Amino acid sequence: LYEWLIGRASSDLDFQQRVLDVVMSGDLFDTNSGPIGLAVGFQRRVDDAKVIYDSALNTGNLDFVFGATDWGGKLTTTAVFTEIGIPIGDMLEVNLAGRFEDFDELDEDTFDPKITVLFRPVDSLTLRASAGSSFRAPSLQQTFGFLTTVDNQADIVGGSTFKPSISSGNPNLKPETADTINFGLSWIPQDGPLEGLSVDIDYYTYEYEDIVTRESDVNLLAADNAAIQAYVDANPGTSLADAASLADRNFEQIIRNSSGILLRILPDFSNADSSDVEGIDLTASYSFDTDWGNWRVGVQAAHVLKYDIEIDGETIDAVGNYNFTNTVARPLPEWKINGTLSWSMDNHRVFVMARYIDEVD
Repeated sequence: LYEWLIGRASSDLDFQQRVLDVVMSGDLFDTNSGPIGLAVGFQRRVDDAKVIYDSALNTGNLDFVFGATDWGGKLTTTAVFTEIGIPIGDMLEVNLAGRFEDFDELDEDTFDPKITVLFRPVDSLTLRASAGSSFRAPSLQQTFGFLTTVDNQADIVGGSTFKPSISSGNPNLKPETADTINFGLSWIPQDGPLEGLSVDIDYYTYEYEDIVTRESDVNLLAADNAAIQAYVDANPGTSLADAASLADRNFEQIIRNSSGILLRILPDFSNADSSDVEGIDLTASYSFDTDWGNWRVGVQAAHVLKYDIEIDGETIDAVGNYNFTNTVARPLPEWKINGTLSWSMDNHRVFVMARYIDEVD
C-alpha cells in the first residue's frame, strides 16, 4: 500500500574466502617421559569482497538512511606456524607454539608465541598456566568498505532526531594485538564422598593494543554541541544556527545544513584505543544418585575484576557500566552467575536454571 512512499533499494554482495592449509605432525623421538610431538604448518588465505548498490543508494537519495557507496577489497594473508609438545616426567607437560603472519595489502606482519604448562600432581587435579600474544586483523569492511547506521541523535540545533552515521574504510588500520596470561585448575575427585564433584577455576588477564574500533557518533556530536553552546555563551545574542557556522567545531565529521541542523555524522575506523582486562571464571557441578533418581547441581560464574579502557588519553573504568559512549566495551556487569538443578529418573527429567546478572550504571 505504501510502496510509492517507501521506495525500494537493491544491492549485490559477493564475499569469498580461499584457503590453502598444509600441516605436518608427528613424533620427533621418544624420551623416558614419552614422545616429543611436533607440528608445522603453512597457510595462504585470500579474502575478497565486492558490494554493489543501486543508483538511489549510491547518490544518497534516501531521506532516512541516507545511502551507501559501492566498495570492494582484498586481503591476502600468508602464515607459517609450529607447535611442540614436551612431556617432563609423569606429571608435567609443556607446549611451545609460534605463528608468523603477513598481511599483504596492510603491509603489516606479526609474530605471536605461546607457552602452555600442564601439571598433574595427582589424578584428580590438573594445574595449568599459559602466556602468549595474539592478533586480529581488521575486517574487509573496516579496511576498504562503507558502513551506514542510523541512530537517534540529540542535536542542540535541530533537536532529537534519527540521523545517519557514515564510515569509510581505513586502509591504514593495523592488526589488533593482545598479550594474554591465564592460570587455572581442574579438580575432579575420583572417589570418596566428593566423587561426582567437578570444579574448574580460571584467572585471566589481557592487555589489548591498537583495538580496531569505530569512533562514537554520540561523543562526536556531544563535543560539537558543546562547541556551539560555548560560542553562544561567549557571544550573547548569537543564535544557535549562526553559532554552528562560526564556532570552532568539528566541520569535517559533523555535517550540518545552512541552518545549522545536523545532517549526518562521519565517524572513522581507527586503532585509537587500548584496554586492560582481568577476570575469574568458575564452573562447578556435583552429581549424585538416590532412590529417587539422579541429581546434578551446578553453578557457572564470571567475575570481571578490571576492564580499563584508554581512549584519547583518558582511562575509563568499564566494569559495572552500560558503556554507551565508549566504542570498546559492551554493557559490562561485574558479576554473571547461572545456577542449575537437574533431576532425572527413567523417562522423566526436570531442569531448572536461575540466572543472576549484576546491575550496570
